[in-house]
Amino acid sequence: MFAPIHPRDLVRGTKYKINGYTGYYQYKIGAVAVFHNVRTHVEIEMFPVSGYTFEQFISQNPQEKMERRAVNQVVRRILGDDHFEW
Repeated sequence: MFAPIHPRDLVRGTKYKINGYTGYYQYKIGAVAVFHNVRTHVEIEMFPVSGYTFEQFISQNPQEKMERRAVNQVVRRILGDDHFEW
């Protein structure tokens, strides 16, 4: 799943979607963002920061969420703290 993100919040090495294009953010030169293209393996693709929609990939792994919840429940019982979060 992809969620919109502001260009100033781009993180190097993170996967983003830019108007249907998918790539890994490398760096910014002034008002241009530079990406590594996933599909064509082109090292540099440049996009003006204004006029484009940047979307960040968000993992939807339900098993990880269930495991974290189970660990939290066990640790809460051991500590006696109902609000503990791992």
